[in-house]
Formats: sequence, structure tokens, C-alpha cells
Amino acid sequence: MKRLKLLIISLILFAIPFNTFALSSSYIDKLENVIDVKRDDKKASLYLFHGAECPHCEEERQWLDVIKEKYKDYLNVYYFEVWHSKENAKLMQEVAKKLGADVKGVPFTIISDKYYVGFSKPIGDTIENKIKEYLDLEKEESIDEISLPILGKVNIKTVSIPL
Repeated sequence: MKRLKLLIISLILFAIPFNTFALSSSYIDKLENVIDVKRDDKKASLYLFHGAECPHCEEERQWLDVIKEKYKDYLNVYYFEVWHSKENAKLMQEVAKKLGADVKGVPFTIISDKYYVGFSKPIGDTIENKIKEYLDLEKEESIDEISLPILGKVNIKTVSIPL
């Protein structure tokens, strides 16, 4: 009887879907040879060039705080303040040139080979969709029915299995 209970529990656990994250083959860090930061090869990198007093930059930094928490195990975010740092301003122009971007303002956000100038809710949604694409998120499937030994097909939403 204990073996049967263990078998049923094991089968149920294996039937539960899990979200998995892995970098997509379409993700390439175009800036790894341009920007000198310590990277984790298992994480995507997002770069934000911003101005300290810029209201749109502040809005994006607050949005990125949420995104960083949501994807903390899979995304690194690097910040470069350009209004008070000539070195970072020069780096931003170098990055823009590498990407073929004509950047005249901030925020300037880069993930893989995609870049975004400015920030608004729609831009944030676009960036998050790119993050999801590059993390190659698998969609969670809904399982209503499983097949168990002895019991046969069981609708897990309507039937409780007594143990």
C-alpha cells in the first residue's frame, strides 16, 4: 500500500509542468567585446545608458527594478550614467556606432542586437517581450487529465485521490 501511494505521488509530481528558462540561440551579446563587465554566460544582458536627472530614465529604472526581480536568475542589468560621466558618454557613442544607431538622447537600452531610445509603457512591453524571447520561455501547459495505474484516467480538477 505504501508503494502504491509513493507511485501515485511520484506520477502526479512528474505530471506537473514546470517553466524552464534557457537562452535562445537567437540571443547574442553584441556588446561583450565593447563593454567590460563581468558576465554570466547563462544569463542575458541588458544595458541601460541613462541620465541621473532624466525623468524617463528614472521611470525605466523603476520598471527595470521589477523586471530584474522577475527574471533575476536569468537576466543581468548593467547601468551606465552618461550625463555626469564622460567615460560612460563616450562608451554610449561607441555602443551606438557598433549597433548602427543614431542616439541623441537617453534612456538608451540594449539587449542582444536590439536597442530602444526613450521609455514608455509600450517600449517597456516590447523590451520585456524581447527578454522572454531571448530567454526562450516555454509556455506552461494546462493539464486537466492524467492517467494513473489502477485508477485509469483522472480529471485532476474535479477528483481528489485519497491516500
